[in-house]
Amino acid sequence: MPTPINELNRLIIDCRPRPNHDSAYLPLVIDDTSNGPQASLMAGPIFDFLAPYRIMQALCDDRAQRTVDHQLLINGQPITPERYLKIWRSALTQPLSLRALGDQFGLRLLVHMQGAPEIPDHWRSPYQDAPFPNFSTFINHYREQIVETDGLLHLALDLRQPDALHHLWSADTMIPSKYATPPPTWKAWISVEPLSIPAMSQVA
Repeated sequence: MPTPINELNRLIIDCRPRPNHDSAYLPLVIDDTSNGPQASLMAGPIFDFLAPYRIMQALCDDRAQRTVDHQLLINGQPITPERYLKIWRSALTQPLSLRALGDQFGLRLLVHMQGAPEIPDHWRSPYQDAPFPNFSTFINHYREQIVETDGLLHLALDLRQPDALHHLWSADTMIPSKYATPPPTWKAWISVEPLSIPAMSQVA
């Protein structure tokens, strides 16, 4: 039987680009591992900000089910699926800002974008008030932060940077769906990383 997941804490990060924007959150879990407490994105590294109902749906599809046969514990103790979902609903009422994530937990969120230098001309914003008219302009804006490796451009953007969320929301509308024909030459994902070595063992 696999070793149970031991969840130590759960965090909801507020990723709205503007205060009046629709709900957009990233759920993080801090699990006890063989290497000590480790933070990860509950929904995986996919570049996608979630509404509360989607967070609860993802929990029902995976982690809440694991509590039934004690394959997921809370601070080393069994918990019912109903109680587990309740503590996540409580977390949703107290979302953290990106700044608070760094100040309180020593963590930051990075959005990675990687692709070929040749960017199609038709990758343009559908919105007149967008901060960038096209994807090339967005890339040029962050040119100094881009690294080229094996012929691909790689941008790692800290979401705490001024206007980073607003810019990324706009850029994402310009990249075609991965199901498009031909598929897009760029991809995006999110990582959670320490600012330094945080005292995460104190998180409970």
